[in-house]
Amino acid sequence: MNEEKYKTKVNQLKWELVGALAIFKKSWQVQKRYPLAFFFYAISPILWLLPHLIFSSALVGGRYSENLYSLIGYGDVLVYTSLGLVFMAIFSSTMWGTTYSIRNEELSGTLENLYISPISRYSIILGNTLFYLTQAMIGCIIQLTIIGIWYREAFSWTNFLLSSVFLLIGFLLIQGISLPLIAFVFWQKEGWKIILLGESLILFITPVTFPIVVLPTLLQNIAKFNPLNYAIEGFRNAFLFGNSGTVQMYLLLLLLILPFATTIGITIFHFAEKKLRKKALLGQY
Repeated sequence: MNEEKYKTKVNQLKWELVGALAIFKKSWQVQKRYPLAFFFYAISPILWLLPHLIFSSALVGGRYSENLYSLIGYGDVLVYTSLGLVFMAIFSSTMWGTTYSIRNEELSGTLENLYISPISRYSIILGNTLFYLTQAMIGCIIQLTIIGIWYREAFSWTNFLLSSVFLLIGFLLIQGISLPLIAFVFWQKEGWKIILLGESLILFITPVTFPIVVLPTLLQNIAKFNPLNYAIEGFRNAFLFGNSGTVQMYLLLLLLILPFATTIGITIFHFAEKKLRKKALLGQY
């Protein structure tokens, strides 16, 4: 009996993945009709990166900063800033892709068909999120290639793979954080304003282009409650310094926070979806 239940769960998981990949494929087929989008997602991260690099270099009088080195033990402003912006690109694309996943299906008129199909809501969300994530990866690969050239003398594949673990955990964490926002967009329809506000508030106290220690003490204390800080710092420290005690601490904190954030997100999403279905508001524009 237990073996049959196990096989049933495995088959169910298999078909959920098939459903998510089908949505992912559909999104790319639609996107291929707009080839300029590929150019945008390849070039725009570089355009976001350049102003930060120019400003940082001008501010410190060159590529290397003794002050930055005294704060974190690493002084290359270009590599430090670029790594933070790579993570920000992943964060932004994942958050928007996750939060607007069901709304996009509403706008394209496919939500009703997907809702009666034998896959969960999370497969719909995952398929759309993976689509946005792969778009973002086009620009991120270019950024990481540039960083690899700058950092070539000290580059380590071991450190790179360790830092990738933080990218994966960050991706999953953002999924959990975004689930309550999906419910808000589902309800208000024009929820992009609250998404933009939420994204701005989260990134305001994150060490994307500067160390947290440069903030006033009050903001530093508030930043301790932002889980993305640990993901960004863990990603950057793993890339630059490898497997250190600090990196292990960040990894442990993220592994503790991840199930908690995901559970809260799922609970809020289920509650909101149940209310909307009861009021027959699903699929309305």
